[in-house]
Amino acid sequence: MLTRASGQESFGSPAWWFDASGLLFERDDLTELLCGYAGKSTSRYQSRIETISADGSNRAVLIASGRMPAPSPDGGSVPVVQTTDQGTGLMLWSRATGTMHTLIPADEFADIAYPRFSPAGDQVAFMVPEPIFDGSQPALDAGCGLCQLGPCVASAHGLPWNLWLVARDGSNAHGLAQVEGDDASVAWSPDGSDLLVYGGVGSYLVDAGTGTFQVLSYLVGYGSIAWLAP
Repeated sequence: MLTRASGQESFGSPAWWFDASGLLFERDDLTELLCGYAGKSTSRYQSRIETISADGSNRAVLIASGRMPAPSPDGGSVPVVQTTDQGTGLMLWSRATGTMHTLIPADEFADIAYPRFSPAGDQVAFMVPEPIFDGSQPALDAGCGLCQLGPCVASAHGLPWNLWLVARDGSNAHGLAQVEGDDASVAWSPDGSDLLVYGGVGSYLVDAGTGTFQVLSYLVGYGSIAWLAP
């Protein structure tokens, strides 16, 4: 069991290492709010990634700055979301070298959430908030910082979130499905053929190859999810 040292820290985003030898988790410092940046989606506290053995021993800091860790299937890499005063980016930490390289630059999106490696370990799926520019809905307050190109609409908790993919080496970043989920998370199917996007106004079953999707309006909620093999 892991308990807080004080009310000034918070734990979240637990994820098992590939061999179940221990957990990674996000540790937030509730005394230190990160600086803002133009178009910022949500206020964040200073956070780091820690590890702890399955028996509760050997707690240690793994990555000095980051949140939402999600180890690769082979345990060799960990994608993390990293927020600075320049924006929020997606980084990949190497277990072999302890170094980080950029998958998505910090100024690309207003926010990034729930990075998840494909079962094959060659791609990372993630969610990003994006405005809708079709003019079919009322515009959000222009102060959101993302509304220079046209009407900017909000869903239940701000901008709608869409599904993106990027290769493990940082190449071929592209939007896979414009699901417009509400604070949505994502999980891969065990065989890597599909992804499930889970959010507050419904969920979406997305074909990993084509991006076509089915709406699952009866499956609603918030938070991270996992797709287990039968």
